[in-house]
Amino acid sequence: MNRSVFLVIWLTIGCQLLGCHHEVPPELPSETTTGKDTFGCLVNGKVWLPGGHVPAVGFGKPKNLEVELGLNPDGKTTNLSVYAQINQGEKHILFFKSGITTVGSYRIGVDSTSDVHYRDESLPKKCWDFYYYSGQPGKQVIDGKIILTRYDSVVSGRFSFTLVQPGCDTIRITDGRFDIKI
Repeated sequence: MNRSVFLVIWLTIGCQLLGCHHEVPPELPSETTTGKDTFGCLVNGKVWLPGGHVPAVGFGKPKNLEVELGLNPDGKTTNLSVYAQINQGEKHILFFKSGITTVGSYRIGVDSTSDVHYRDESLPKKCWDFYYYSGQPGKQVIDGKIILTRYDSVVSGRFSFTLVQPGCDTIRITDGRFDIKI
């Protein structure tokens, strides 16, 4: 048998025994409006998807992705809250917007009707949490927006925002999309 063929066979067998494999990089979910319970975005250019271990509470199923809608006292508008997490909140993204009436574009992080939160415990401790609640000194949300493409028994849309906190790297959330059945 030719030495090179023999070498290739042994390398192939060795690689399989040692667990050598080619990992496929994660991709963002498609932008859908059918309630597929998907969420994804780019965080500083890297794909961010909810996942990891989240224990079930009571008889409920583990959740890495949640959406809440609540009727405002005016009876005409609702509050929208979208939360996605990795490994029991070790990393998570949350955004909230009050005054939602229909599909369309809404600004977030610019006034008292919205909040944005990003957490990543792999960052230096002083930079783990990027909270932005209206009026919080020293922290900014730049160009924050949610574009709702469906808003009924399913909440779907796109989102993006940039978070700035003194002494920390800027966090750029881009190409965000979600499609969640209520």
